[in-house]
Amino acid sequence: MTKLVINDLSCHYNGHAVIKNLSLAIESNEIIALLGPSGCGKTTLLRTIAGLQAVSNGEIHLGDKLVSSANFMLESEKRNVGMIFQDYALFPHLTVAQNIAFGLSKLDKLAASQRVNAMLTLVKLNDFSDRFPHEISGGQQQRVAIARALAYQPDLMLLDEPFSNIDSQSRSEIMIEIRHILKTQNVPAVFVTHSKDEAFAFADKLAIFNNGKIEQIGSAEQLYCNPNSPYVANFMGKANYVPITAINGRSVSTLLGDIVVDTSTREHHNIAMLRPEQLSLTEQSSSALEIGHSFFCGSHWVHRLSSNGSPEQPIEVHCKKSYRVGTKVAVSVLDHELVTFAS
Repeated sequence: MTKLVINDLSCHYNGHAVIKNLSLAIESNEIIALLGPSGCGKTTLLRTIAGLQAVSNGEIHLGDKLVSSANFMLESEKRNVGMIFQDYALFPHLTVAQNIAFGLSKLDKLAASQRVNAMLTLVKLNDFSDRFPHEISGGQQQRVAIARALAYQPDLMLLDEPFSNIDSQSRSEIMIEIRHILKTQNVPAVFVTHSKDEAFAFADKLAIFNNGKIEQIGSAEQLYCNPNSPYVANFMGKANYVPITAINGRSVSTLLGDIVVDTSTREHHNIAMLRPEQLSLTEQSSSALEIGHSFFCGSHWVHRLSSNGSPEQPIEVHCKKSYRVGTKVAVSVLDHELVTFAS
């Protein structure tokens, strides 16, 4: 199986560094999501891996083969890399079977037919082989796209926002199906998305991009529970930041009271990060905090607290119980491994 290794990669576009000294290793059969805002370098990295973008510095290796460096760029068609695009890029005048067969010209007719039938079975589209793209759903079109890409038997799959055109009701099921297909075929993948929910569901690891660099890489749980910066913390979900006024061994003092921590806190850290679900509320008439805004999200209530009527930087709490706006409340911190930062 194939491993992708990127070492000290830099890439410039119109004189500006889009990717800056980036290193990344993707193991065989691993799915990595590149996650970040528009313009942070995700798609550029995908293009460099595909051989569509030159690099300024560093190297890209696919297995034991060098495919890109500052002085060398292997042609895209020789990299054995499959690509799935946001718009699927299916040929409208070709049937499902003909789309999957496109590019298998090096195989004889029988071998190509067998490969197409195998792919149709893999993506569960045997009964749709003679239909045209406009005659099938968006989710089915996406499965045709992955079948066509896998028909090449690629060493690596690249997916650029592949689920954005699929309706929300079908998206989760399609993601699970395509993830299962990639895993059963032992094909590693790099997946670009703006959506952390898609990354959570589809990828083994997430790489959070920030201005051409990877800020942090790890599992969704690692990045959500133990972010290494406020940038990562905010990108992974809602976070409250509370000043630390004192540190006493295994306890820190904050405006919400003392918090007992599972691990020692660095002395120069003066901000505690608290996820909304790590807090709980109780009514307390003498409290300076009150419910400023409240709404129901299906699985929980979202309560935003204000202090003495001020809505500035409100604390957000997620809990099962509803409270009326204006209710005075006290906040307590549930047991968890506390994350702290230096301001």
